[in-house]
Order: sequence, then C-alpha cells, then structure tokens
Amino acid sequence: MNPERGVVFVAKQHSLQNDLLVCHIDEVIGLKCVSIDGLDNFRSAEAACSDHLKLVLLDCLGLQDSTILESVQFLAPNEPGSTTLALMNLNAETAVEKRALGLGIHGFFYEHDSIELLLKGINAIMSGEVWITRKKMLDCLTREKSNSQFIVRKQSILTRREEEILRLLSRGGTNDSIAEELCISPHTVRTHNYNIFKKIDVPNRLQASLWAAKYL
Repeated sequence: MNPERGVVFVAKQHSLQNDLLVCHIDEVIGLKCVSIDGLDNFRSAEAACSDHLKLVLLDCLGLQDSTILESVQFLAPNEPGSTTLALMNLNAETAVEKRALGLGIHGFFYEHDSIELLLKGINAIMSGEVWITRKKMLDCLTREKSNSQFIVRKQSILTRREEEILRLLSRGGTNDSIAEELCISPHTVRTHNYNIFKKIDVPNRLQASLWAAKYL
C-alpha cells in the first residue's frame, strides 16, 4: 500500500493501546501516522500535511456523548473533503452514531474492537467507505423512523432505474459492480447516484442506504 496516499492522525489520550495503534498503522498498513496530544495541536499538524488525504481518529474513551460531538465539531474540516473523521474507543452502549453521521463522521470503532478490525476499518475509510456495523446502522434507522414527522412518497421521487440502482447500492454494490450487473457504464452509475442523492437529500452512500431501507 502506498504510504503517500494519506496520513492518519490519532487524536489520543495517553494509553498503550493508542501507541500500539500508531505503530501498526505505520508498519502494517503502510500509512504515515501522526499522534496528536490534545485537539489544540491538530490544526498545525493538519497544515503540515496539506497535500495528503487525511483521516483523524478521535479517541473517545471515557468521554460523554456531548463531549464527543463538541470535539467532532472542533475537528470538522475547513474545506469539505479535505479531512475525514472517525471515532474510536466508543462505549458499545453509546447512542452518538446518528448525530455523528450527520456531522460527517465516516467510521465508528468500539472499546473492545480488535486492532485487526481497526486496521481493516481504517483501510476501508481511506478508500472512501463509511465504517459502521449493520446493527448500529439499523439502530440509527429505527430511531430515525420513530422521530420522523413525515413520509416521503418514493414513487414521486425516483425513477424505476434509480430505484434499481439504489437497491443495489444499499446492498453494498460498488459503481463498477452495479454497472456490470445492469450493463451500463460506471459513469452512468455515478450520474444516477448524483441524481439519487440530490432527490432524496442525502450526502453519501450510507445515508442513501438508510433511506432505501426505510422507503424501498
């Protein structure tokens, strides 16, 4: 894996686990990893790596949900797409995921996740994916359903082809695999995705999948 393709920042509390994680990201994944002691040091560290794709792992061990969300807002990138955020060492009972997704978080790792799972998730996020367990995604969907104040009529929003593509996307299909299955070009799939996201007012594939699970 090319170490020039990105930089991982670990905004950490002092712990042996985090020191090991920094070493593993460097040595096993092959990505440059920068340890940040305190959020105040983040902006200067980020500026020093301005030419790289950046992922920030925020250590949430022992933090309240409100503190986590405040930290996420502090770390939010000045320019969209310049930095990706993920949360690690979350309590398994936390209910922060839905709000965090809305703030642009792309990954969720929990206290008892193995380091192998962390590394796998980091690879996925750096490749443009959102890392969240199916159970947590369904929990978010359930809470969204219970809080909904209106029902969107899908028939008036998406074309039949867009519904077909959205169903495939929600099952984990990539642009290339969807294109192959439907015998269309990847460019056409990307165009459909853009139109779908705009019509149902979602920012990414995960939110589109949640919408599909609710309305299709």
